[in-house]
Formats: sequence, C-alpha cells, structure tokens
Amino acid sequence: MTAHNRDDFRHFFSENVRWGDCDMLGHVNNTLYVRYIESARVAYTHDVLDASLSGNVQSCWILADLHCRFRAQVHFPESLSIGSRIVRVGNSSALMQGNIFCADNTEPAFTSAATLVWFNMAEQRPERVPDDIRARILDFEGSVEGL
Repeated sequence: MTAHNRDDFRHFFSENVRWGDCDMLGHVNNTLYVRYIESARVAYTHDVLDASLSGNVQSCWILADLHCRFRAQVHFPESLSIGSRIVRVGNSSALMQGNIFCADNTEPAFTSAATLVWFNMAEQRPERVPDDIRARILDFEGSVEGL
C-alpha cells in the first residue's frame, strides 16, 4: 500500500479525536481509525458521487476488503483531516485509498486501501458500476485507472 501525502487527495472529511476514542495508553484505539475512514468513505459517496446509502437503496457500494497501516500515534484532542480518493475502477469494483492526517501534517498517520463492490441489494449480487457514477468519479478525480 503506497502512502500518499495530503496533496494527492481532493476530498477531505474532518473529525476530532474524542476523549473516549483513546485507550489507557492515551492514544487512539486501533479500531477507531477504521471508523474514521468509514465516515470519510461515506462522505465521499455522498459529496462526490451524489449516491445514497440509505436503508432502502437498490444498489450501492459495499466494502469487500480493507487493508490498513498504522504509521503514527494519534492522541486526544487532535484534529484530523481524512483524505479519500478512488484510484481504480473495474467492472463492478473500485479501489479507494483513505489517509488520516493530523492537523497540518503532510504525511499520514494512517493509510488504507478499500475494495468497494457495486452491489444490487434486491438480487444480492455485484453489478457493473453505473456510467453516471463512473463519470462523477472521473470528473472529480481527473485521472483514474480503468476509466
């Protein structure tokens, strides 16, 4: 998984570390990083793709695989900036990178790569990523492998 700096991302989601996010050693518990990335992924889906993730949606992204790397400790009361970007689109899947940055740091404290699958909820099967979603990704990102 390649670490990308802040300048490689166009979409950001802000989050503040809460006191309860930290463990007894005073740093953010490892499970919370995945939650922060999840919130950023949902924001990207809403902001960039104009796609709903409500309970009655017919088709949407589902998370199929997630890889992550912890690069630095994060402590309360840090302000986080979480970058998300889609770097590859296949027939029914996409690869989304997500990085967590502290304050104004250009190097990430956490990196992730998520494989998303466009999924038909009624039929319970993957389906081709719709053309309008592909167009929105390309329009926002500028250059994406597979598009």
